[in-house]
Amino acid sequence: MADPQGRAFNLPFKEQAAFFQRKVNVPTQRWDDLQREDHAHGFMVAGVTRMDMLDDFRQAVEQYQAGATLEQFRTDFDRIVAKYGWSYRGSRNWRSRIIAETNLRTSYQAGRWEQLQAIKHRRPYWEYVHADGEAHPRPQHLAWNGKVLSADDPWWGVHYPPNGWGCKCTVRALSPRDLAARGKDGPDPAPEDPPQADGQPAGVDKSFDYNVGTAARSMPAAVRFGQRVMGLPPAWRDAVLADAQRRPTDLFADWPAVVTRAVGETAALARQPKGTAHPLGFLRPQVAQALEAGAGLEERRFVAPRADTALLGADDTQVYHALRSATGAVDARLAQALKELPQRLADPATTVLWDTAPPDQRNAAPSLIYAWALQDGRWVKAVFRLDERRGGRAMRKAQLAANWLVTVEIVEAYNLAEAKYVRLAGEVK
Repeated sequence: MADPQGRAFNLPFKEQAAFFQRKVNVPTQRWDDLQREDHAHGFMVAGVTRMDMLDDFRQAVEQYQAGATLEQFRTDFDRIVAKYGWSYRGSRNWRSRIIAETNLRTSYQAGRWEQLQAIKHRRPYWEYVHADGEAHPRPQHLAWNGKVLSADDPWWGVHYPPNGWGCKCTVRALSPRDLAARGKDGPDPAPEDPPQADGQPAGVDKSFDYNVGTAARSMPAAVRFGQRVMGLPPAWRDAVLADAQRRPTDLFADWPAVVTRAVGETAALARQPKGTAHPLGFLRPQVAQALEAGAGLEERRFVAPRADTALLGADDTQVYHALRSATGAVDARLAQALKELPQRLADPATTVLWDTAPPDQRNAAPSLIYAWALQDGRWVKAVFRLDERRGGRAMRKAQLAANWLVTVEIVEAYNLAEAKYVRLAGEVK
């Protein structure tokens, strides 16, 4: 397991590695082009605008997380700088340390958060732990050392480590017995430090006032990251969307379990959707271009609402809707298609259509269609609506719109050849 205090135990554990691997490369001009929760979804090096250069830095960071020393990382840093003729701000030793250690510590704490969640039922208290041996410790971090709060205390939403550049603080999980051994009969009250002059929470650097663990699994955070991507210059946007398609899909790892539960409950005629929201993928570059231009492959024009975010999502209610059955019988092909959605959305072979929803068609609305053929010649048709508000309590509280799955069904090929469909990518055969 990685040790954020030093380099003695520097093999990344699986949750830490998964967090870093799924981050999407994002070109930037300034260090604050990505803000707070964006960093849980995007990998950046401030001032690096080339995707190939970002890939090189990413590989160097991965090697550092896997056990390379800081001096070995600096050798890679020098090689990358020379290869691309990059001019950067700050000294070489300061800049290389910031890149290497900020990524190490945020990925460690994101992975650690996953582990803490898994044992929260047994260890429901978290202790703030300040790193020993710091030459210039932050006063607030020292003051927080040893504070024990409930794992669900809102204070962790802002103060979960790291809390600034070079912060090596961490969190220790405690059981009720551990609490009693410390002479406590309950958690401490959350610290109430007055904010800094600029409004930042005391002891927390700018853009660190968020919880990297919750952000990594947050649907609102993913939607906001998708908004950030769609706001990039078109060339950068398309490069980021292309990169997003090739990242590991562990962000969507919970999705098959959602479908499996819905299948079981539908078969038992005991459907109980929870209304939880889940990310499924990102728009492909070609699709984003077509939506922006309002033109399909045959130069057919159409009018589409602006895709405010690049994220495609679903709530489990729509899974139950797709599987609906009065008898409990579930089409195995449909269930499998639902489980495969994240992979199919990223697959360049998947056909993408725009449903223009002509006015003479009842109960129709303009929609984005992802479709792929089954072995028997029929097609899976997944329907998404752009820029809609739905998706459970967290999304309602955030007041965010996203691109939501409406339903998934199996249709004949001729259904997708109707004149109302504009082809954006792929073929219908």
